[in-house]
Amino acid sequence: MPFAGIAFLWFIGVLRDRLGELEDQCFATVFLGSGLLFVAMMFASAAVNGGIIMAYRARPAAFLDSAMYTFAHAVAYEIMDLYAVKMAAVFMISTSTVAIYTGMFARAGRRPVGKPAQNHPFIDGNKRTGFAATYTFVAINDARIAADAKAAYVFIAGLYESNDFTFEKLAAWLRDNVEPASP
Repeated sequence: MPFAGIAFLWFIGVLRDRLGELEDQCFATVFLGSGLLFVAMMFASAAVNGGIIMAYRARPAAFLDSAMYTFAHAVAYEIMDLYAVKMAAVFMISTSTVAIYTGMFARAGRRPVGKPAQNHPFIDGNKRTGFAATYTFVAINDARIAADAKAAYVFIAGLYESNDFTFEKLAAWLRDNVEPASP
């Protein structure tokens, strides 16, 4: 558990570093605060659960019938399943808001299509794989590519066949051709 918490805190630090001057103070405070509270609640719940395990090892039969077990179990459940989950939700909402506000998704979206198509990991289908990865990334973020299939293929294939691929061109095309998914 400690390593997961440290890795999560490292993620927060790296994300804040990448945002730099673009980071809004209000959302940055909510983002950092909810992330820290989530990690603290995760550690507290793990500590209570660790206490339950240690007490059970000492006196297994007596502990399960005790009021202390009921109390410790309820505390661990409430911390993790109620409060930590709410902090995780606040963290995800604030992270998404910061990413949308700063245009970070456009930068993240260029990775899936660029790497498979440029590095040619497959004998055939590199451009299709890159486009499918980008299509999936867009869909996961509750959006859709508005361009028809032929226009999308002509654009993507044209970038690679002319050796003129840049992430800036792809990001501009995605900005012009991605729209929110219908509810």
